[in-house]
Parts: sequence; C-alpha cells; structure tokens
Amino acid sequence: MEKKHTLRELLCRGVQSVFLAAEITVLADLLFAAGEKPLPRAAFWGLFLAAAAALSLWRGFTRKARRIAFFAAALAAAVSLLALFLVWRGARPNARYEAPAAGPKSFFAGRRVLAVVPHADDELNLLSGVTGQFTDAGSEVYVVFVSTGDAAGLGEERVYEAINALSYDSVPEENVIFLGYGDSIPDGGTHVYNAAPDAVTPSLSGRTETHAAPLHEAYREGTPYTRENLLGDLRSVIDEIRADVIFCVDYDENIDHRAVSMFFDEALGEILAAVPDYDPLVLKGFAYSTAFRAPADFYDSVNLLSTVIPGGGRMENGVYLWDARVRLPVDGRALSRSVTECRSYCQTLAYGSQNLWRIAPRIINGDKVFWQRCTGSLLYGAAVRVSSGDGAELNDFRLLHSEDLAGREAPYSAVWTPENGDTAREAEFAFPAADVTEIRLYDNPSPENNVLAAELVFPSGNRYAVGRIDPAGTVVPVDEPGCEGFTVRLLETEGESAGLAEAEAFSGAHDALPGLVKLTDADGNFVYDYRLSRGETDAVFSLYAVGASADMAEYTVTCAGEGCTAAVVDGALHVTCPRGKSCTVAVTDETGTLTDSVYVAHETAAIRFVNALESRCANGVPKTNLYALAVHCYKHFILGWE
Repeated sequence: MEKKHTLRELLCRGVQSVFLAAEITVLADLLFAAGEKPLPRAAFWGLFLAAAAALSLWRGFTRKARRIAFFAAALAAAVSLLALFLVWRGARPNARYEAPAAGPKSFFAGRRVLAVVPHADDELNLLSGVTGQFTDAGSEVYVVFVSTGDAAGLGEERVYEAINALSYDSVPEENVIFLGYGDSIPDGGTHVYNAAPDAVTPSLSGRTETHAAPLHEAYREGTPYTRENLLGDLRSVIDEIRADVIFCVDYDENIDHRAVSMFFDEALGEILAAVPDYDPLVLKGFAYSTAFRAPADFYDSVNLLSTVIPGGGRMENGVYLWDARVRLPVDGRALSRSVTECRSYCQTLAYGSQNLWRIAPRIINGDKVFWQRCTGSLLYGAAVRVSSGDGAELNDFRLLHSEDLAGREAPYSAVWTPENGDTAREAEFAFPAADVTEIRLYDNPSPENNVLAAELVFPSGNRYAVGRIDPAGTVVPVDEPGCEGFTVRLLETEGESAGLAEAEAFSGAHDALPGLVKLTDADGNFVYDYRLSRGETDAVFSLYAVGASADMAEYTVTCAGEGCTAAVVDGALHVTCPRGKSCTVAVTDETGTLTDSVYVAHETAAIRFVNALESRCANGVPKTNLYALAVHCYKHFILGWE
C-alpha cells in the first residue's frame, strides 16, 4: 500500500527541490563563468526547470503526488518562461544609451574608406562601432577580406555572414570584396607569404584557387594561390579604390593576420613609390590583443570602459607604443547597458558559424585604438646608396618581415643591416629638391639589436646628432631648404643585426589627422551616457583631441538640463547634476566644426544600485542570470510604479 503524503509534505519537498535545483544551476553558472563562457540565459533557466522537475519526481512520492508535481512543475515552467520573456523584452530597449546626436563628426564625413582584414569577423574586431559612423556621415566604405576563411569548410557561409554583418553599418554588398585566398596552412606547410612568387600554396582546406560564394564571387575568381597573385590582387584593389583613409590589421598572434599586415605594407609601399602624390591616412590596429583576446570588460563599472592596454608599453609587433595610439569613438547611439541591445552585438550574431556573440563583451568598448603609419615621406622612390647591406629596406614602407611565419620566426628581417667589417655604415638618399623639415628613423624592432647613436649629414654641411633610435620612430627636426638628399651614419650600435627598418623625410606639415574631440572621464574613458556613482558630487571631464587642441578653455560649453550646471575649472569640465536630474553637456570649438555631446544623469540610490547590477550582469560574472532577473523585475515592475 502506497504511503500518502500530506499537502504540507508535498510543499516541503517542492521547496526543497527548488532550492536544490537552484544550487545545481548556480554551480553550473559559476563553472561556465569561470571558463569565460557565460551560460546562456535560456540554458540557465532550462537547466533550472529541468532540475526542479526531476527532483520533484524523486523517489518517495506516490504516483498521485508525482502527477501533481509534474503538472505543477509544467505550469510553473510555462509561467516562469512567459514572465521571463516579458521582463526581458521590456528591459532590453530601456537599457539603450541616452547618447545625444551631435551631428556627423568631421573626422568621419566625406571620406573614401578602405578596411583590409584577413577573415570575415576581423572587421568587427578591428572597427566595431566605427564603420557605421563613416557611412552615417556620408563616407564610402569598402571592406577587403584577403581570405575566404575556409579552414573549417565554411567559406561560402562566412561570405554571406560578412555581407549581412556589414549591412548593419550600411556597407553595400558591392563594396564587400573577397580576394578569396586560403585560410591558414596544413601542418608542416609553408604560408603563401613565405612561398616562392609563383609556387601554388594550398590552404588548410586543400584548396588552391581563389573563391568566395556562388552569388558573390572572389575579386579574381579561380586565381591560383601564389604569393605573386595575392600581392598583385591586394595592390590592385588598393590602387583601384584609392581610399583617403585605410585601416588594416597589424602583426598579431594569428598567422594570417601577420601575413596580411606585411602583405599590405609591401603592396602599399610599391604604390607609394609609383604614385608620389598618393598620401592616404593609414591606421593599423590589432584584432586579437585589443578585441578577440581582450578582457571581457563590457561594463566592469557603471560606465562603459575604453580599450585597456594589453600589457606593457609596447605592442606585440615590437614597434608601436601604447601612448602613441590614435583613439576613435564608437557610435554612442548604438550602445546600451544591455549587451544584446548594442549594434555590435547584433553584428556578432550574424557570424553564427563562429558563435562570435560569445566574445562580444571583449569586442565592445568605448573606443577603438589604432596607430598611424605616415605615408607622406619624400623617400618613397628615392635613390638609395648604402655602404653595405640591402638599402631597399630603407624606403619600402614596411617595418616588419618574417622569413618563416609558420616557424614563428620574429619579423626582424625588414632591416638595413651593414655587414660586419663595414666601417662607414652609412646610407645616402637622393630625391627631387624639397624643403626638408623632419627626418624620422626607425630602429630594428628586435630588442637585442639597437642603434645607440647616429648622425645625419646634409649637403649644406649641417650635421644633426641622433641619440638612441626607437623602433616606433625617432623624430629629428631639421631645417634644410631646397635639399636634394642626405646621409645617415650609424655611429654606435649593439647586437649583430643592428640597423634601420625605415627612414622617412618630410617637408612642412605632414600626416595631419582630421580634427576630432571626445569627452573623457577622470580615468580617460570615452564618455557617451554617463551615470554618476554613489558619493560623486559632480562629474569631471577632460578632452581627448586628435588634430585639434585639447585645452578645454578654447571650447564653448553648453548645459541643457533643469538644475544642472557645467563650467571649466582648472582646465577640466565640471558638471554638477542634482540627485534625480539629468542633462546634456556639449563642447564646441570656435569654428563650430569640432563638437562633442554627452548625457549625464544623477539617479537615486535605488536606480544606481540597479545599474551597478546590470553592469556586472553583462560580463558573465557568476550568478549573472539570477542577478539579471532580479534587476529587471525590480527596475521595471517596482521602480516603474513609483
């Protein structure tokens, strides 16, 4: 005879089952969060309900009790899922930024823009939140993918995913170009970058000819995978588009990224030598260290953080200095305190074959960082005579070259290195007469091989002493009107391969960046929708400027918001916003062309508490899903009634 259970016993067992199911689910959430792969909310709640139902039917129940528990669990699951869906749907849009639209920034307007990346998705790692600002401001944007990304046999699918992802930024399909070359290499293989010029080099998938997709063919469909063809196609597409602004990946951990960076420098160097009047703004950035492998810091505080330094003061290519980076703002109108409401997140969803949405918190930051490569040197195409070594390395634009990418050989081969026994150790340049105002010398990126002292000698008889040369470029101001050449002499070096990676000469103003200003918080993070934290009496902002003055006193400040004030004090912008109030603050230069606007709000303690929880929920912190439900319910059902 089956034992009958009282209602009280059934309720106790049900409560115990729910608590045990919650413990199991939270443990799973913690384990996933520890692995930096937050458990999706649907999976979280599915696991919880399944565990609760299973535990409710645990042995000890009568058949009748099990039936009751089963139907009760099914009803609870249905109600919970419906409530969760309604709360989630209502909460997401309300988390969007109140970022004011200040009109198109002059930096992004009227440009012809080209982005060169290895694989479909690298355009997001490199330019997420930036591309759309160019198209919104009326610029024409082209994106060139060197590879189809066919290593996993999904090349065609990734072509269509890229077209879809770029459509969010209004980049038309005809401006999405696939050169169609291979993705990665077989074990023991040679990368096409290091192959002989005409050697056909199979990719990891075994393909040997360029391809894209049936409805979107490669730039030159069916072209053999050779070094000469890839370099030629890249050179041709750059020359055809003749962009005003070019973005390209730089030398990072992925073999195809390293190859594309060096292929690009080689191709552009040939164009600059052949077309002296072509002077594009070239900005190179990293797809891995500042995005794909960056911290998952989508809100590590109440306000969005900017890209953090990957480690050390110099980037992994051995050349760029972090403090010399160029920072571009992202589209504040596309940001949100809910990651799923960010435009960049929607673009990552387009790459379904790669589950790119999982690393969206790494990709989305308050800025994107780049390093400018100057293209206005007088030395491209100049005659070079060296006392020994390969003088062609001195004016070919490229700073890096690796003899064996597959073997991870350091990229220190693009260097003019005088031979042992060469006592002169000099390089002489000759070019059409110009008023030379600056010489820039680049050291070997190798930390073991350095030029410690050098000298510049001009036909005028002037000599300029140069101290230790930096791989990022050492600038030497000179005054040589009507100059037709000069000589560089290495006086003191260390290491067997000490030498110069590049030499540049400039006349007058050169390589100026278009004007851009952006308000930053006290920690240097770009500001769009700024929420005052507990204990703050006002917000203190500084100004980041590119191609313009960063002196706040030179800008007109306006503040629109009841009871709020803004004033420049000791070079910083102080915004006072009473509790529960908000305002829009703008800074504008005297010409009216450089401007930036931000939204500032000072909410009650309850709303600050909710926003702080939402900020941490977005990062996949342990208990993310439990926190998120509590936050959304509180904010939209409790605060909404006040």
